[in-house]
Amino acid sequence: NRLAKLVGGARRREELQDSAAFQRLLRRLAACLPGCDARAAATAIHACASIGTRDEEVLAKLGQAVCDNAGAFDRQGLANVLWALAKLPRGARGDAPVAALTRVAL
Repeated sequence: NRLAKLVGGARRREELQDSAAFQRLLRRLAACLPGCDARAAATAIHACASIGTRDEEVLAKLGQAVCDNAGAFDRQGLANVLWALAKLPRGARGDAPVAALTRVAL
């Protein structure tokens, strides 16, 4: 992810996440997530995991977007989503995305 590489170390990621511009970007992302397609959901959750997003509202909406698109991910999208789910804080994203993906896989 280009943004994650640009930001670099943990301290710079924290500075980015505390900035007003980044918070506006997260609010816009959260507004766009309902009704998004599988590719957009996979890209968004992967990007947020790459930079260590910790905004609980955004993470909850990402989790819901994954649930909504659970049966529509291609192999790469599914790999990106699973990696992101492993990387993100479980408490914020909840268990529903993993459960939805498991139901589809079985």
